[in-house]
Amino acid sequence: MGEFILSIIKVVAAIALVPIIIGSYIAFQSHLEMYPTGFQDQFLAGIIIFLMVFLFLYQFWGIYEFGQKVMQSLTAFAEPFNHFIARLIPFYLTVTMLIFYIVRNIADFSKFENIFVLLAGFFLAMHITLTAQELREEEKTPIKPNYLFDVALIFILNIFLIVLLFDLVFEKFIFPRFFDEMFAQAKDLYQFSFDKILK
Repeated sequence: MGEFILSIIKVVAAIALVPIIIGSYIAFQSHLEMYPTGFQDQFLAGIIIFLMVFLFLYQFWGIYEFGQKVMQSLTAFAEPFNHFIARLIPFYLTVTMLIFYIVRNIADFSKFENIFVLLAGFFLAMHITLTAQELREEEKTPIKPNYLFDVALIFILNIFLIVLLFDLVFEKFIFPRFFDEMFAQAKDLYQFSFDKILK
């Protein structure tokens, strides 16, 4: 009985997070416009390239699983939560952005910046897509409450992470502006939903 109630709570929580998911996505798109011209297009191109290759050529499971194992090893001090941390923090995205930071701030490789932004989009899409698929396959129930809640949470926190990593690379802390915009978008969506329900 307790497990059933917990499942219901997770489904409701996942649905309640939908406005935050949409708000974080909209705010992130606006956030990318604050960086050099073309970064938004390059980031989107990275996502599209991953999806096209994933759907028609190669699914990257071996690469993804290697990254998961490395991240679990790096966070072994947090066991037994290191498995969840590995799903929460994209290994390849984090490494790409740290190399981007080093390249941008130590050497003048500005002509390669678009490549790093493209890779960031690629690896973010890879992590979210494969993590979602892995979570879905692990849960055998028809409704999949754990999957719905975990994927919603992972998506939101990954958007937060990529914004913070971009702030690190460009050495400017504009995350609060992103958060305010996300909150405003989510608030409007909550208000719209409540108005529709109450009518």
